[in-house]
This record gives sequence, C-alpha cells and structure tokens, in this order.
Amino acid sequence: MRALALAKVKRRARHALGEMLGVKAGRMVREIGRAEIISFDIFDTLVKRKVEAPEDVHRLVCQEFLGRTGTAVSGYQEKRAEAEREARKRKGAGEITLKDIFRCMHGIPGKDKKILRELEEKTELSVCYPDPQMKRVYGRALKDGKRVIITSDMYLDEGIIKQILHKCGYGGYERLYLSSAYNMRKSTGQLYGAIREAYPGFGGRILHIGDNVKSDYIIPRVKGIRALLVCGGGKGKGAAVE
Repeated sequence: MRALALAKVKRRARHALGEMLGVKAGRMVREIGRAEIISFDIFDTLVKRKVEAPEDVHRLVCQEFLGRTGTAVSGYQEKRAEAEREARKRKGAGEITLKDIFRCMHGIPGKDKKILRELEEKTELSVCYPDPQMKRVYGRALKDGKRVIITSDMYLDEGIIKQILHKCGYGGYERLYLSSAYNMRKSTGQLYGAIREAYPGFGGRILHIGDNVKSDYIIPRVKGIRALLVCGGGKGKGAAVE
C-alpha cells in the first residue's frame, strides 16, 4: 500500500501550502480584470469529484467490475496505483495516457483490462461536478470578454475531458491544453511553453489559476505566466495527485 500512502501524504502537504498561498474568489476576479488570457486548471479547480480521493474512483471501478462480471480483482487499487507509477517512470518527461497505465498493469487478463479502463472513464465522468465558486469566477472571466483557455495535467483522453467539462457546464473556452493530447506537462513547464508560443507577445497578460502548488503556481511563474493558487490547494473531496 506504499503508493496509496504516499499519495495521501502529498495531498496533506499540498493542502497546507494551499492554505498559506491560496487566494479567494474576490482576489481572482480582480486579477482577471488585469489579464487578457485566463487559463484554468480542471481537477480541484473548476471540477471536483464526489469521492474523498482519486484512488476511490478505482475502488468504485472495482465494484462496478464485480457487478458486471461476477469476478473480484484482488488488490485492484494498489495494482492501479503501481501501474500508473510504472507508466510515468517509463514515459519520462512526457505525459502518459490511460492506455499507457493499463499496459503496465500486471496480473490481469487483457479482456478484463479493457473493461476496467472503460469503467474508469465512465466512473470519472459520473463522479465529477462543478465547483460552485470557481464556476462563478469562470463565468465572470467570459462575461468580461477574456480569452479563456483550459490547461490540465491529466492522463484521460481529450474526448472524456470534454465530456466532463460539458457535463459541469464549462463552455466558451477557446482552447484546451491537455497534457495527454500534447504529450507535455504543466509540471515540467513544457505545456506552459506551448501556451506562450500560441500567444506571442502577451507575456504577463496571461493568468493561470489552479490548485497545485508546483504545477499551477511555481512553474507558470518560472515560465513568465502570472499565477494564482486556489485557496485550500485541493481541499475537500477528490483532491487529485499531480
């Protein structure tokens, strides 16, 4: 259970930093007024999950699999966590996909992996809901005529992410910068580099808002993009590990 325990420790540390560095909606709205392009993170910023932790999605997947097939997958949550860790190690600086993760999952037949992957996509969609405060901030950015983009480190395919955003009522954005589609991550700075290239000359007039201290606050600033951290840094249900 080492991988799951480590994930919990990371969440607690990030929450503590988020409490110190995060800002509330009023400050976000003021800063949005000073920018021209507003970038929003997805998970634990615009969207929350109806579970205590992302690993609980995998528990639900296991339950659904049992109900569908009548077969239990022993130790599935830990196998899923280890598979993701192995996939990231193999990939290096680029981004993994859900297919990459399941290729690294051992001890499960291929036909069962296919069902489990499909169930994970379905479950992710079902547990996601919009953060009410951030939805108002997002709406204010659109109302003020800002150019809105969405920027996320996530292994899910672009099609599933678009379904999640649509379900949660987020539209009107002009571009989606998804790490699994670009094969580059926010946490390495490469995805922010792609944004800077797409919007030459804007420099400090790009503002990114997210919950992760490293990938949403420190790294964009290093790359010359203004950044705000959501107050709480992933507080509450569904805090994602990035």
